[in-house]
This record gives sequence, structure tokens and C-alpha cells, in this order.
Amino acid sequence: MGIFNEFNKKEKPLFTGLHFGFGSAGGPSGPPPITATGGAKMETGGYVYHLFVNALTSDNFVVSGGSGVITYVVVGGGGGGGNGLTGNSSNHHAGSGGGAGGYRTGTTTISAGTYPVTCGTGGAGNTTPTSGPTPGFGSKGNDSTFGLSSPVVGSGGGAGENRSSRNNGGKAGVSPVMNGGSGGGSASSPTSNKPVGLTNASPDGISPTVQGYNGGRQSGDGSASGGGGGAGGLGQNAPADTTGGPGGAGAPTVFPGPGLYPLLPSPFSNGLGNAWKNALTANGLVGGGGGGGTSGSESNAQDSGHAGPGGGGAGGGNPPGPGNNGTGPGDDAVTGTGGGGGGGAAYSFSDNAGNGGDGAPGCIMIRYSA
Repeated sequence: MGIFNEFNKKEKPLFTGLHFGFGSAGGPSGPPPITATGGAKMETGGYVYHLFVNALTSDNFVVSGGSGVITYVVVGGGGGGGNGLTGNSSNHHAGSGGGAGGYRTGTTTISAGTYPVTCGTGGAGNTTPTSGPTPGFGSKGNDSTFGLSSPVVGSGGGAGENRSSRNNGGKAGVSPVMNGGSGGGSASSPTSNKPVGLTNASPDGISPTVQGYNGGRQSGDGSASGGGGGAGGLGQNAPADTTGGPGGAGAPTVFPGPGLYPLLPSPFSNGLGNAWKNALTANGLVGGGGGGGTSGSESNAQDSGHAGPGGGGAGGGNPPGPGNNGTGPGDDAVTGTGGGGGGGAAYSFSDNAGNGGDGAPGCIMIRYSA
């Protein structure tokens, strides 16, 4: 009996409040949690989030202690939309939508250090009428880079084009400015059926290198243009002379707009506004393509190309009637999403409101366990 009692005294498990252990109140402990600063820092649902957007912050992601796994999203700046004005006397001009910035996402383990952040600016929409061989493209977006040991790069989105850009200029191929993270749509006129802007492989070389989708084509007679490619889907072809092609859809992330927006510190909440929250949705969509513009005959109803879900801009074009005749500027894409700008539309050269919309600045987002 004494031996049995002695055994119980020595080997009886101790309850520590966390687990049972023999003769010890604790077990092996994991690494300390990540402690970091940079951008807009938020905490909710057991995670810490950091959001970086060009012009709203200029700092880097700095880990002062701990180590662990992060999820990152890198989105390049979106491409600008094409102008609807061609600079000649013919009617029905429509610019195409700009492509979204390149989309890169993944997970990696980090430790203490400074990780440089560069968020690409969006490309400006085209605002200059063109004629003859003068190209009429929007501007390409700029790259976003997250400086891990192997830097992650989301390329700037391809630009949308003006109807005259390649037809009057006699160029069969796509201009390099139409290619990018996602490609700009086509606005070439009827018989050309010229190729669309293409998505380029990311220069970071991280597999897979795909970072977006191609743009869409113009309609048969060129009075409606294609949508820009999105991070999550192709830019759509213009389905008819009276309807611009919708922009390609954005890609989903683990950064829900409605859940994070109320936590954003100033100046982020003021600089991004409800448009950012609504564009991301609960699925965290980023990188929507810009919609193609449209402007046809006054006897037909017009409809602008819809913005790609995830921050793209809608294409220009209104129902014909007193004072508009199918004219309208393309919408700017939503700041901080990397969306492409919408293509503009002009019923005739005398219309001066057919400018392309601006592409959106890109962003870098980081998440890790609290």
C-alpha cells in the first residue's frame, strides 16, 4: 500500500488550466506573435490587417518582433480608359476600358525586419482627340511591389484605346501600352478585328506567374468598344453596337470591405470612402476591368459598359436624347482597388465629353493571426 501511495504522489498528473502534464505546469511554447506597423492597421476576428494605398501612406511594413505566416495581396495600378473622340468628322466614337492592375497573392513566413512597400499609381484616361496616325491610348498603370526576400510584383494594367488608334494609324498589332497585369480592351473600327490587350506574366517569376486576363473586343461596326481585362476574368466583348463590353471581374481576397472599412483610421477612411467598401464587397474583390464605351445612331438606345466587379470604372454612353446623343465620359476606377478606367464615348466630334476614365491606384494588403 505504501509503495502504491508513493507512486501516486510522484506521478499524479497536474492540471495546469491548459493541459495535463507530468510534473510540469507547461509544455513547449511557440514563437511570439508578430508585432508590426505600417499602413492602416486594423484588428478583427482574430486577425491583424495592414492596408497600403499610394498617396495615403508612404511607410513600409515593419516587423519589430515575433515571426509567423502572413497572407499578402499585391495589386498594380489600373490602366486608363480610351477617349471616345477621334478627331475626324465621322460619327460614333467609343474608347475601350483599361485593364486592371496585376493581382498577386500568397502566404509566406516572416520575422523581424523592414519590408519595402510600393503601391503603383493608376494610369490616366485619355483626354486628347486624335486623328490620322496619332495614337489615342490611355496611360498604362504602374507596378506595385512588396519587398519580401523574393519581391512580389503586380504589374500595372494595360491601357484602353481610342477607336482611331490602330485603324487610322495603319497598325495591325497591339500597342505595348495595351498589355499589362490585365489587358486593355479593343476599340478598333469595323473591318480590323484587331487583337486585344493581353495579360503579361508577372516579372517576379513566382509560380504561377499569371496575374490577370485579356481585354475584350469592339462590336462589328466599332461604335461600341470592349471592356478591359480584370484580375479575375476576361474583359467582355461589346455584345452589340449599342452596348459597350463589360469589364472583367476582379479577384476575391481575404480582405472584406464592409468588415474593414469601419476600422480604417484617418486619412484612409476619408481617402477611400464608401466606394472602396462597396467595391470590395464581403468577398474582398480587387482589380475589376474598365467597361467599354458606346455611341451609336440616335435611333438606338445606348448603354455604357458596366464596370468589372472589384473597382473598375463604367464606360461612357447615355441613351440618345436632347443634349447627350450617346456621349459620356468613362468613369474613374475606385481608389485602392487597382481597377481599370472606363472608356469614353462621343456621338460626334463636336462632343467634348468623351474622355476616358482614370485607372485606380493599386494596393498591398497583409493579414496575420493576432
